[in-house]
Amino acid sequence: MIVPYPFLRPLLNVNLAWAGVDLALFPEDFPDGELAATGITHLAQHNRSLPHPLTLPWLMPGDREIYARNSIATQLPVEQLILTLPDGDLDQDLSFLRHPGFRIAAQADSNATLNHLIQRKADWAVLDARQARDQVSPLELARAKEAGLVLVARQVRNNDLLAWCGARGFNLVSNEFLFRPDEVDGTVPDPAKLRLLKILSLIVQDADTRELEELFKQEAKLSYNLLRLVNSVSLGVTTRISSFGQAITLLGRRQLQRWLQLLIYAHQFSEEQQPNPLMQQAALRGALMERLAMAAAPDKAEDRDFRDCAYMVGAFSLLNILLHLSMSDILAALPLTDEVQGALAAHAGQLGHLLAILEHGDRGEFALAVPLLETEGISPTVFGALQIDALAWAGQVALA
Repeated sequence: MIVPYPFLRPLLNVNLAWAGVDLALFPEDFPDGELAATGITHLAQHNRSLPHPLTLPWLMPGDREIYARNSIATQLPVEQLILTLPDGDLDQDLSFLRHPGFRIAAQADSNATLNHLIQRKADWAVLDARQARDQVSPLELARAKEAGLVLVARQVRNNDLLAWCGARGFNLVSNEFLFRPDEVDGTVPDPAKLRLLKILSLIVQDADTRELEELFKQEAKLSYNLLRLVNSVSLGVTTRISSFGQAITLLGRRQLQRWLQLLIYAHQFSEEQQPNPLMQQAALRGALMERLAMAAAPDKAEDRDFRDCAYMVGAFSLLNILLHLSMSDILAALPLTDEVQGALAAHAGQLGHLLAILEHGDRGEFALAVPLLETEGISPTVFGALQIDALAWAGQVALA
C-alpha cells in the first residue's frame, strides 16, 4: 500500500516554545484520500502507543470526507485535533465534526478569505506569513483575533517575518527562521559559547572524569543547567540526579555526552529566561538522526558507536547558527570522526544523506527529501513513526 510521506514540524508560540505540531503530506495532492487518511491514522495510533505520547495540538490536512471515513478521532484526544479543511468545505454542513468537539482550521490568503473564516466561525486560520504581510490588512487580522480565531503563520523564513507575526498577534508560527545562518554572518561569536565548545571538545575526546568535574566546578551555571536538563527527561531512574558525579554514575559517559551536546544550545551565561528553540530543534535532529540511521542500516542498529555518531551529526548540525561560525571553523575545533566530519561538512556518506533529509524537511523542501528517503529504503509509515518517537522524546527536553 502506497501512502504519502508525512512531515511533522513543531509550531512555536510567542515565547518560542513548542506549542503545536504541523503535519504536511507529500505529495499534498495525493489522489487517494482514503490512503492519506490511513497514513494519518497510523501516526495517531503510534503516538497513542508511546509511554510519553505527544500532547500538543496537531494541525492536520485533509477534507471533510477523509475525516468522515477514518478513525483518527479514536486515536487522538479530540482536544488535540485541528482539522485543516479546504476553504470550500467550510460552506458545507460540518455538524458531524462540530458535534464531537473538533476544532476546524482553513487557510486564508486575503482579507476576503480571512473574513470568510470569521463568518463561518472557523476556529483556526492558517496564513503564509509573507503573503499575509503583503495582502491581509492589520484591521482584518485584529477582527479575526476578536472573533476568537487562533492565527497560525507558516513559512516564517526570517526574523523580520517573526517580528511581524508577533506584532500582529499570531498565536503560533512555523520555525523556518531558525535555519538561516546567512542572517547572522559577521556576528562576533560569544566567548562563553566558545568556552563551552572547548569543554565539549574534552567530552568528545573522552577526557578524564576528574578533569571534567573540575571544569564543571568552575562553571557553576553549566553544572546547574546540566542537572536541570538531565532531570527534565524520563531516564528510567527513580533518583533525581543532584551532582555531576552522580550524573556520570547513573547515566554513563555516553548518555552524559549526549546531554552536553544539547547543553551548548542553552543560555548558559546570560540572564535570558526565554527558551532557545535551537536547543529542542537540536534534540529533535539528534534523536531523529539516530532513529533514521538504525532504520536505514538495520545491520548496525546494535552498534552503539554508529548510533552515537548519528545522534552527534544531528545535534551538531545547528552549531554554525548558534555560534555564528562557519561549520568548517567549528569542525576544526572538535576532534570528530571522519564519518561525522564528512556528514556535517559536505553531507558525505550515509549519515550525510540522512542529515540532508532532515534539512530539506525543515525547510519545507519535501520534493527533495522524499527521493532520499526512498533511496534509503525508509517507507512513509516508518518515517512517520520515527518522527513521532523523536518529537515525543525531544518534547521533554527543556530548561523551564
